[in-house]
Amino acid sequence: MKSIVVSACLLFTLGSFWYSVSLAGTVTDIDGNVYQTVTIGGQEWMAENLKVTRYRNGDTIPNVTDSVTWEGLNSGAYGEYDNDSSNVATYGRLYNWFAVNDSRNIAPAGWHVPTDAEWKQLEMCLGMSQAEADKTGLRGNDEGGKLKEAGTTHWNTPNTGATNESSFSVLPGSLRTIYGNFGTIGFYAFFWSSTEYDIGGAWYRSLGFSYSAVYRLYFDKRDGFSVRCVNDIPVGIDEHGGAEHPNAFRLAQNYPNPFNPVTIIEYSIPTRSSVTIEIFNVLGQKVRTLVNESKSVGSYRIEWNGSDETGKSVSTGVYLYRFQAGDIVQTKKILLIK
Repeated sequence: MKSIVVSACLLFTLGSFWYSVSLAGTVTDIDGNVYQTVTIGGQEWMAENLKVTRYRNGDTIPNVTDSVTWEGLNSGAYGEYDNDSSNVATYGRLYNWFAVNDSRNIAPAGWHVPTDAEWKQLEMCLGMSQAEADKTGLRGNDEGGKLKEAGTTHWNTPNTGATNESSFSVLPGSLRTIYGNFGTIGFYAFFWSSTEYDIGGAWYRSLGFSYSAVYRLYFDKRDGFSVRCVNDIPVGIDEHGGAEHPNAFRLAQNYPNPFNPVTIIEYSIPTRSSVTIEIFNVLGQKVRTLVNESKSVGSYRIEWNGSDETGKSVSTGVYLYRFQAGDIVQTKKILLIK
């Protein structure tokens, strides 16, 4: 279940450059892992590393612990740092690029692994120029510091320039090399993009303990890196750099529709309101309450996974979802196919 608000931005100034950060969101993957999200400029990103062990269709992503097997892979797999599951809660899992690129999709519904261009958009939002973003190697000045968790609880000393003013909260989860070996945790963070460089490599980003810039290059697809996902739908930005405030009550058609196993419902409210969103079957019997709380001005998304109030999956069929905010009531049809 996910509820995300994209209003009430905190604005930071960098000389004459403004960018907006919104801190109120979560997204849930197919395994039930819940991730905090952050909206920076026009993008909503996970603020934690991916932990999922299944593709979106439910197929298992292999956990390959043997180094020789890992080196020979040309299909999706993940590893846990030092093959120790206790590292997952903090640092997430390390995926080869084949898992990132798999058509079964490693990201939660409504999300995707960012392209190289989307990484550039994030970097430029934090102050990097287009010309600098297009370079390889270390680029920019302090953009990496704005992305890194501050302090040395997880990062090795000195963790140069780390302020985390973006709330992106990068942790040094290290990597797994093509030979199956693990780097030293605490020194570097590596993130895949979904953009292929050539038949053997793909673009990535790295942040380090001893610099505050961002490293961009391509690595072998067999390497194991951390993954952050970005929302499929860009966030609206007004002329001052803040998230747009909706001017009307709106309930959107769910997507995908028909759906299985998860669908997304979007709605907007122009004034603070008590909001309910409920699912009904065609007999008018309530199946599930998705939202029942006071909401501030903003645009929101909520997921329904086809289960009732007890968590039991409901049957294939047509359902109705009803949105009520004050005196405003809107209803739309939704189709679940199994």
